[in-house]
Amino acid sequence: MFATSIVTLISPFLISPPNRLQGEAWFKLAVFVVALVTGLWLIPMKIWSRRAHLWRWWAAAGLMTALSVTIFLHYASLLDRWTILYFGDQRLVVGDEKHLTEDADAYKRRLTTQGPVNDSFLLRQYAGDPSKVWWESDIVKREHVIVAWYMGALLLLASAPITVAQAVYCASSKARAQTRRSE
Repeated sequence: MFATSIVTLISPFLISPPNRLQGEAWFKLAVFVVALVTGLWLIPMKIWSRRAHLWRWWAAAGLMTALSVTIFLHYASLLDRWTILYFGDQRLVVGDEKHLTEDADAYKRRLTTQGPVNDSFLLRQYAGDPSKVWWESDIVKREHVIVAWYMGALLLLASAPITVAQAVYCASSKARAQTRRSE
């Protein structure tokens, strides 16, 4: 319940991967694994809960915060570069411009004589089906990379407040009292 609550609080903060990925079983399994791994924080929290462990928890909190911001920014960058908004707020993963299908490549070359052609325009011409514009293998590879970075960001964004809370707990009077009793 602890881990699920943390992941539930963080999930809306983080832009989810494109809808096509969220329905897949492996994506749901990955979210479950992130919740489990987040729950594993309870073990070191219980073992190292004395004031003597305070500096270690602050170091962990600083590290988790720095890593979560870095991973989050990279994930946001991937979303900006590898997805486009297609219909309303629906995001679609697009492929590399070097991996256009033969038909889309020929169509783009014809239109390029009249001016630049962007991914959104190409996608609209193919009724919003990225696999008709880019290689399916390229799209799937990018989808998997996006989900991996999403899971990493989710895990680290959940871990940062956990480590901060434990550091605060170790600094509290309850932790000092626990240390005195154990000595």
